[in-house]
Amino acid sequence: MALDREGVFLFSKMTSIFIVTEKETCYNQCKQTMERQRKAMQIERCIKPPFTVIGKEGSTDDGPGFIQKLWQDANAHFSQVQSLAQTDASGNPVGIWGVMSDMSRSYLPWEENFTKGLYLAGVECPQEATPPEGWSKWQVPGYEYLCITCCGSDTFAQGLAYLAEHHLSLAGAVHDFTCPLTGTNKMFFPIRRL
Repeated sequence: MALDREGVFLFSKMTSIFIVTEKETCYNQCKQTMERQRKAMQIERCIKPPFTVIGKEGSTDDGPGFIQKLWQDANAHFSQVQSLAQTDASGNPVGIWGVMSDMSRSYLPWEENFTKGLYLAGVECPQEATPPEGWSKWQVPGYEYLCITCCGSDTFAQGLAYLAEHHLSLAGAVHDFTCPLTGTNKMFFPIRRL
């Protein structure tokens, strides 16, 4: 028995008992790997009051790869909003955000099994900041979040699994966060609206 490039079992002249055993072994190995990754996740609870993000907005209706295109656009034109960024005492921006919302702009989770929604790629700004032409401004409600440090491409799935295991549910849309000073990426899973 062998696996093809996509992990699909390939077999010839094998009994179904052998195949089931191999699949169970593979399944158990995958499950153990996911458990180790989940244990390695850095999770903390935090409360973030309402905040403002100015950025480039798009939706899943824009097609595959739209989030990457938004970030390319936002990064290429960051100088237009750099002076609007909320900064710390040293003058550094406090946060780079990928803010998400359902299509109604209610900051609820993406619809249709997390496949339909809005995304804003931008920087945290003071509430009174006015976005330049071609930029959008979102006022994100305050929430208590589970903040999960990203350590792979499956942080979202791992976060949802963690919520389910601990009998928690999403109170709003999940957001991407990058710390400008350290480059650390986190996902903010809202569990209670303030």
